[in-house]
Amino acid sequence: MSMKPAIPHCIESFILASLHPRLGWLRWTEGNDLRVSIRLEQLKKAGYLDGINYVIDAGANEGAFAKVVSAVLPEVPVYCFEPIPATYARLQKTASRLKTVQPVNLALGSTSTTLPMYTCPHDESNSLLASTRAFIDSWPEVNPNGQVNVGVTRLDDFIAREKLQGRFFLKADVQGYELELLKGGGEALKDCVLLQLECSIVKMYENSPMVPELWEFVGSLGFQFLMLFDVLNSPRTRQPVSCDIFFYKPNQFENR
Repeated sequence: MSMKPAIPHCIESFILASLHPRLGWLRWTEGNDLRVSIRLEQLKKAGYLDGINYVIDAGANEGAFAKVVSAVLPEVPVYCFEPIPATYARLQKTASRLKTVQPVNLALGSTSTTLPMYTCPHDESNSLLASTRAFIDSWPEVNPNGQVNVGVTRLDDFIAREKLQGRFFLKADVQGYELELLKGGGEALKDCVLLQLECSIVKMYENSPMVPELWEFVGSLGFQFLMLFDVLNSPRTRQPVSCDIFFYKPNQFENR
């Protein structure tokens, strides 16, 4: 669902693998995402993953991100949230090969409840929010073709129930539901020192927040901007529609 790259993907992968042979080997043997692997390795070398006690992977899908984390932080537990039963079954297969990955058959939101989730042929775009016309026009495969009731829990409730303690890294790729997820973690996010959010530049889901609203909210929690990457462009208009942004808490790293 991304804009055609400036150079063919296979050539880009070959160049990156040549520069990072260990990560290239994991790409070849385990199917790990090479670009994500390089990004997390760079964050680790810069010290942003120091002292991380666990990782929350919200919107885990089949576990691609968890595979990379388990390679970069092999002793750190990764809690993977995936609410759709069929996708969750595939996540369980991934987790069965990774000792630190723990799948959770729930979504994260601002309340603990049950909600209908819109499903589509491209399961990475399943969402608790309806797709906008602009999103569907650019990617017809995200047009919802059904709904599934899924369990939703607050991040605060999950962390309290599991008695998790210490600093953590939160990755949230929940198709427009990022703000609701953050609202459900008011206490937990005090211990979150690194935050990766998928942010909308144009409205892709009904009632979803845009970059300024998310930025302001995480800023009120003490996070500051770290870096932006993976800008997604519409294949129809070539307009940027979303990106991933890292935020961190500078005071937490200064006081290590």
